[in-house]
Amino acid sequence: MSIFLSPVPGNSLAALCLFMLCTWNHASAAQSSKSTQPETLSASDTIQLLEVTITGGLSTRVRRTGEALFTGTALNEQGLQLSGISGKGSVYHSMDLLPGIAVEGPDAYGLSEKSVRMRGIRSSFSGMTIEGFPNYGIMPIGARDNLYDMENMNSLSVYKGASPADLGTATGSKGGAIDLRFRPPSATFRAKVDQSLGAHNYRRSFLRIDPGKAGKGPSSFLSASLTEAEKWKGPGTLGPRWNLALGLHQDLGPLELSFYANYNDMERHAYRELSYEQIQDRQTLRQTDFNRERNGQPSEDRYYYDYHRGSYNNRDLLFTARLNQNAGYFQLKAYHSTEDAQYYETVQRGPNFFRDTRSRKIHRLGLLPEWRRKTGSLEMAAGYWLERFDNNAQVYNSRITPDGLTPIGYGSYSVNKTAGFTHSPYAKLAHQGERLKIQAGLKYFHYTDPATERYPSASPDRLAEAPNPHLYTRKMQYGAWLPSLGLGYRLNLKNELYLNYGRTYMRPYMYSPVIALYVNNQDAFKQAGMVLQDIFDGWKMETSDNLDLGWRRSGEILSFMPTLYFARHHNVLAAVYDPEVGLNYLQNAGTLHAWGLEVETYLRPIKSLTLLFSPAYTAMEYQNELTRNGVPIGIKGKQAPATPRFSLKSGVFGKLGTVDYHLMARHTGSRFGDATNQEKISAYTRWDAGFYYLFTSPGLPFSLRAGAEAANLLDTTYVGAINSSDDSQQGAATYFAGAPRTITLLLSLLF
Repeated sequence: MSIFLSPVPGNSLAALCLFMLCTWNHASAAQSSKSTQPETLSASDTIQLLEVTITGGLSTRVRRTGEALFTGTALNEQGLQLSGISGKGSVYHSMDLLPGIAVEGPDAYGLSEKSVRMRGIRSSFSGMTIEGFPNYGIMPIGARDNLYDMENMNSLSVYKGASPADLGTATGSKGGAIDLRFRPPSATFRAKVDQSLGAHNYRRSFLRIDPGKAGKGPSSFLSASLTEAEKWKGPGTLGPRWNLALGLHQDLGPLELSFYANYNDMERHAYRELSYEQIQDRQTLRQTDFNRERNGQPSEDRYYYDYHRGSYNNRDLLFTARLNQNAGYFQLKAYHSTEDAQYYETVQRGPNFFRDTRSRKIHRLGLLPEWRRKTGSLEMAAGYWLERFDNNAQVYNSRITPDGLTPIGYGSYSVNKTAGFTHSPYAKLAHQGERLKIQAGLKYFHYTDPATERYPSASPDRLAEAPNPHLYTRKMQYGAWLPSLGLGYRLNLKNELYLNYGRTYMRPYMYSPVIALYVNNQDAFKQAGMVLQDIFDGWKMETSDNLDLGWRRSGEILSFMPTLYFARHHNVLAAVYDPEVGLNYLQNAGTLHAWGLEVETYLRPIKSLTLLFSPAYTAMEYQNELTRNGVPIGIKGKQAPATPRFSLKSGVFGKLGTVDYHLMARHTGSRFGDATNQEKISAYTRWDAGFYYLFTSPGLPFSLRAGAEAANLLDTTYVGAINSSDDSQQGAATYFAGAPRTITLLLSLLF
């Protein structure tokens, strides 16, 4: 499609400018009307955004339009800026200032895969939307957090427990929900140019132009970015990553039309996963990575760096038409999203080593009609999420030999008989009295996985003529009712209490590991009279009951927001031993309980200084015992892996004349790498700092912001990301070193 531009050769900021020159003439015509004041939103813009209340800190408490309670947290502009350079292109890193959220990645720039947990639940189980449109993929399942330039975002809102019924939470909301909103096109000319340079040959260039509105025509913006770096240890690169975005908005009386397009293309090498034994030595932790060359030994060549890389391409088209009425509106949203990715990793099967080529092609089409109305103190809403998806995920095997790679073929090649569908109707009702607030919602989530045939390989380059009947799976359907209820009471203008309940869900996942297990152990399953469908017949939808009790105090000097929460997670997918086949395989057999306390505190002793203090306590444990090979593994009552019981985010940020500064500390308590709590990881504290100089002059047509950031200021050596399932045993987890001290320089021009 014409809006998706091909990447421009070269690595400089000038290269990015080429494709924007066509907008300059129109921009110049509109420049005479530009304002030096901060951007503001029109009334038509704010009806679609979240309602907020200012806390005076890095974040605001939010409620969605049509609700009565402030149950979410949104990072304001200052909060998004303080997420640092890693937050420029990563949604998850932008959230890292909030209590109860743990974000770890192998690099300081947010370009690698990440380990993210929200109240102890992995980010794969969190929903994400952009302008209300669901963002997700498969293999692995979950949101794609690096598709957007966060400079283009007007807000980032997080719901850690119960999620609003009207939030299209994609594959699941068991781990909370995230809602992103684009910064809408400006009616007057704007232009922003950012350039960042840092350690390990890091480069990031970002441009955005809002040409301004000409007469009664549409307002628009066009942006582009190029980001790349070398890995800080071992061979390989992170990038290049190209992002392009386009936004259009047109007012036609009561009818408003909006269109957004987003393009993302990235290549990157991976960091090597380390074992628990390897991370005991600090030098090994900091230096060990993949090999730069092959030496002809398959056991060593499995660590060749070019066998661990990937290419990822995503495109999104998002359209909204809203008809405003006196007391509400009717809107229709439509979207088309695609993902085309291919990445390599190595595995050992018996005595042999393989490089697996994993590819996924995803096409999603969706509609989201919604109606809202307000009558007196009552607000009502009803809507529907309908999606048609065609998900294609395959794994091709090549054996690693002394001479290189020998193609083997597909273990199985999946062919869907039809498309899959998601249906999710919802309704909400809210009452706002002078002091008492009540809201209720009900959503039904229904998911249909299509019937699928799977073909074995007849040769490395040819599939068998007939599918394997033992690998056939029929159409499978899953559904869950998801109620929510909230009560709030305003004590006075500054203080409010609330109680919020909601049931969340997680649709089935981990298909590929189960299929691979069956393919590699077909004889054992056949002897037991089992086909692949017999395993999936035992699967259920995961659901979670969440309860939050909160107090919100907002003031000029002190903002204090403690939240006590409880959660019970049902039908958790876990490995279960089947004596009929003598194997462990995944079934929805677990029950997890979680509870904790989060306290978000901002203190402003003077107008130009703010202190942050946000501790969190998280307890998450299995309530039932699981077995491996018929033997209890000792998981009951143990803390979930990769989840510290105590964490703290604190710091100071403020202004001295024309200089902004911040000093932040993130303390992560001790964790375990396994669910049996045998592999203990020590606590650590990471310090980050930054300062920025703002220069403006009445005689210049632009303002300039220059600064520097230091991530891991004290160069602390620590274990960062932990890859581990909630029921993993000792020896199953893998670990990554946290990035060393990383200095980045930033320059920004705002026209």
